[in-house]
Amino acid sequence: MSSATDSAAMINQADFENALNVARSRPLSDNFTPQLPSEKISSLMAATSPEINPEASEQGSSIIHYTSAYSSESAEMIAFEVAHNAALENKQVLFIDCSQKPTSFFKNLKNQNSISFYKYLSQPTADTTPFTLFDGTSLFYAKAGFHGDGKNGGFPLDAKLTDSLFTKLRHVFDLIIIYSDNALDRGILPIFASKVQNNIIIVEAERTRVPVLQLMKDGIESRGGKISGVVLNNRRFYTPRWLYALLFR
Repeated sequence: MSSATDSAAMINQADFENALNVARSRPLSDNFTPQLPSEKISSLMAATSPEINPEASEQGSSIIHYTSAYSSESAEMIAFEVAHNAALENKQVLFIDCSQKPTSFFKNLKNQNSISFYKYLSQPTADTTPFTLFDGTSLFYAKAGFHGDGKNGGFPLDAKLTDSLFTKLRHVFDLIIIYSDNALDRGILPIFASKVQNNIIIVEAERTRVPVLQLMKDGIESRGGKISGVVLNNRRFYTPRWLYALLFR
């Protein structure tokens, strides 16, 4: 069996187009009901605009990485709602699920998505696809899968492979949203930090402590990554001033 690195090097844009057509032939019913208020979705969608990502037009589509220090369905739902909303605006969107501990809605998605991205890269064939299409939309879902000891979410860690893979995907999709959880425990920040246009940290209100947030910030910026925003999830009170000061000083 060839490695994911060897196989992915041979996969081209046409292979991904074929995988999309396979997904289109067997779509999944889109029974997703948005949970966030429209005004919150509007503010989250601002991160996908060309004005925020001027370099994306030269390199292909934008890649936005939502990440959290913890596992939280509502955190993953925030990232997914951005992807779903963008797809309703006639963008071809890919949502890459790198969650370690998916719950309910996302666990069902993973179960219905028959082959992971990592497995597809290891064994690409003409009749398989890592993508699941939501019927009536242009939103495609892909689970990262696991390899090795599973600590890094299954996404290929080789830098050249990741660069090559993203380059190809950016010419197939208009927008790519990545979600990762338990980011500090899995060493996943270095994989994406500098390979995406925007990193957005999802902070769990009354749970994420300042030292944890500082470690996430340092983990992204020390590798050349850009933090374009923060989402304060499950907030019951006002946004504290120290949060702005820590992230945007």
